[in-house]
Amino acid sequence: MLRRSVSALSLCALLLGLAPPARADPPSLLDRPVVLAATRLAVARAGLDDGASHALAARARHAAWLPHVSVRVARNTGAATTQYGTAVGDRQLLDDSLFVDVRVTLSLDRLVFDPHEAALARLDAQRAEHRLRLEAAVLDALTRCEQLRRRDAPETSDTVDRLAAQARIEQLTGVSIDALLAAR
Repeated sequence: MLRRSVSALSLCALLLGLAPPARADPPSLLDRPVVLAATRLAVARAGLDDGASHALAARARHAAWLPHVSVRVARNTGAATTQYGTAVGDRQLLDDSLFVDVRVTLSLDRLVFDPHEAALARLDAQRAEHRLRLEAAVLDALTRCEQLRRRDAPETSDTVDRLAAQARIEQLTGVSIDALLAAR
């Protein structure tokens, strides 16, 4: 039994000594978690989250419950005059009166459809289009940076292109490539 374990250990040591050292591939910028984190950060940085337009539509519909108050004040001068006599002489009394008209209206039809919703739908479509272009730009920058990282013999122009691609990723996402790879 001892002889078998010694021979097994020597065989393992021989195989480990002959095998080349294992190299771990560097993490890729095109891994799914890295791409998802980069696009999520870019969308959040650009302010193109989905919740903004839904919140505006909800506020437009809830505005129907807010009353519209109008106040009008009018003065009725000289509509009726009264004469009365005193010890000093006759006097005239004007019947001056103030009218206050207060009106409260609700636009409950806006609960069903608010006229601003058409503009919000148009804005939502523009935001979705801008978001798709932004996600494509992030993916293009990540792809270009990964291509330049994988080259065996980088040239000077490749280094400049790689730095430009990294700067573009940092501009879009607000974080460095190392931080994106750490999010993996």
